[in-house]
Order: sequence, then structure tokens, then C-alpha cells
Amino acid sequence: AEPGSAGQLIAYDASDCPTTKLAGPFKCRLDARRNKKPNPQAAALAADPTVDPNAHVDVTAPVDAAKFNFTKVNPLEVLASVHLAGERYSLLPNKFPVADTHMLLVAGTLEAQRLSAPSIEAIAELLARCDGFAASFNSWGAAASINHLHIHLTDESLPLERFEVVHSDADDTTAAVHLLGYPAAHAGFCYRTAAGRRALLGAIDECHEARTPYNVTFTTKGYAFVFARTRTQAEHSWRTYGERLGGFEMAGIFTAYQQETYCALDEASIKTMLGAAVVQPPVAHAADA
Repeated sequence: AEPGSAGQLIAYDASDCPTTKLAGPFKCRLDARRNKKPNPQAAALAADPTVDPNAHVDVTAPVDAAKFNFTKVNPLEVLASVHLAGERYSLLPNKFPVADTHMLLVAGTLEAQRLSAPSIEAIAELLARCDGFAASFNSWGAAASINHLHIHLTDESLPLERFEVVHSDADDTTAAVHLLGYPAAHAGFCYRTAAGRRALLGAIDECHEARTPYNVTFTTKGYAFVFARTRTQAEHSWRTYGERLGGFEMAGIFTAYQQETYCALDEASIKTMLGAAVVQPPVAHAADA
């Protein structure tokens, strides 16, 4: 379908973005088409720059069935239904993509936007089946815009994977890991092992208990990195980027809507934004950048 036509599943194809650049290891796009997506947080901040719209968001907030959720999408938008870890999920296109082959894995039941043991098992199973795909999760309060369990998928190479993975222990199947030199503090685990998934769940549960928003990146190489987020975003980040950093930004992909923003994105500014976006992960094996 032509852009904007009725029945179109995506507003545009992110892979044909003509303006991209590398800022050190990080990737930047200039794509004004993404600006078509409603952004209530940016609108709220523009209305009152003194109040961060995420300041009082509860990461464990229950689903509000009266608001939009993915059970309300047109059935024609469902690309496939899959069973993972004994549960039903749907694959949907992301209508406003920020990465190549950007899709959503959505829970078949109306679950809140937080990871649990079953959803971690489902992600691990899907990525084991889909070679070359990575996943990114935004909790409520960490750039998720719909409080219904969904995970972002892409086959685009994530800049985060260019950093060396260092194991904290000789036992590679259970040890915590970290990314050498990555500017955002994080906790890392091998999600391809049962012990690693248990450790990952423990880190995420700590975020839930502390009411700390978080993003998780599941890489193509079998590692999951947890970024425990600040409740409010640094003024520098709002001024430079204009919106809340999400999972793809935490993994090193930045999409600007305006030329001025795109020009301001360089390695130094991205490192500053990533470093200011996180708190020390509230887990036993937290990794410092």
C-alpha cells in the first residue's frame, strides 16, 4: 500500500532511511517520518518543561483495559500467532519503526508491561529459532507507550554488540557479564542457559521491587543486558534528543526527526545521554561501565 493508505500495516520502511551516520560505535538516523507517531510525553514536557512526565510512573502499574492495548488491533495486522514457552503470542509490525524489520512480540493475554519468568523463556525460545534477531524491552516508565506486554524485535545489528563482553567468572554459563567500556551502567547475563535466565529474572525482580524502570537488550550472541533507568531524564538529554530514551537508544540506535537534532548527535553527546540515563542496577552482580 502507498504511505498513508487505508489498511497499510506500517507507515514507512525504516530500512530505506536515506540519512544515517555512525557516531563512533553508535548509529544515528534522520527520519522525519517517525514524527508522525503520537508522542504524549514530549507534548506534556513541551507544555510544562519543569515536570518530567515519567517522574511518577509506576513500573508495576496494572493494565488499564479501557485504554488501548494490542487485543484491540485489527486482526489483519497480526503477522503470525506463535506458541512460546507454552503461551500464545502474536507477531505484529511496528507501525512507526526505528530499526530494520522492526516487529513486536505481543502477549496473547492482557498482561502488564513487565518481564517475568515465562516471558523471558518465550523470548529466549523465539531468538533461538530466529537466527540474527535481537530483542529490546521497555518497561512502563522506560519509554513503553502501551501497558500490554510487548517486546521489540529487529534483525538490525545493534551497536551495543560491538563492545567486548567480559565474563565475571570462569563459568561462562552462569556468570554475570558486562560490556567493556559501555557508557551506561548495566547488568548482563547469558540468556541461553537456565542459570543465566534465573539470574536475569532476579535482576529484573529487583527493579520491580525498587519500582525502578528498566530496559533489557537481548543480543544475537545470547546475552541480555539490563539497564536500570532514572525516573527522570537529564535536561541535556531532553534538550539534545527531545524524547525519553528507549531500548533501542540504550542499545546504541538513535533516530532524530529534525536536522538540528541529527546534527547534534555525536559520540560524546550519546555517551553523555547513555551515562545519565541509568542508575546502578539494583542487583548482586551489577556491572559498571
